Amino acid sequence: HDACLVTVRRFENTHGPRLGFEFGLMGGERLLASAAPSTNSRSKLAELLRGLLGRDPDKEELDNPESLAGVQCKVLVRTETNKSGRAYSNVVTVFR
Repeated sequence: HDACLVTVRRFENTHGPRLGFEFGLMGGERLLASAAPSTNSRSKLAELLRGLLGRDPDKEELDNPESLAGVQCKVLVRTETNKSGRAYSNVVTVFR
């Protein structure tokens, strides 16, 4: 799906500190992907940013991913089911 990174928000949940990436699809739907705020090049955050940028993120981008709001991208979405049986859309991959 064609998409745009609308916003990046910091929050905490049972897994600890997280970064929430909100993607807007061209049809108006909003999807969220999250990652731990890690500077490790093998982290989910680095993987998300690599897909968004089309290259390895630099230190500034890893430390301040909020600055990337507005970047156009594509997202691969898969419909999954949670433990209570409710279907939801999961952002599997982000790419240029």
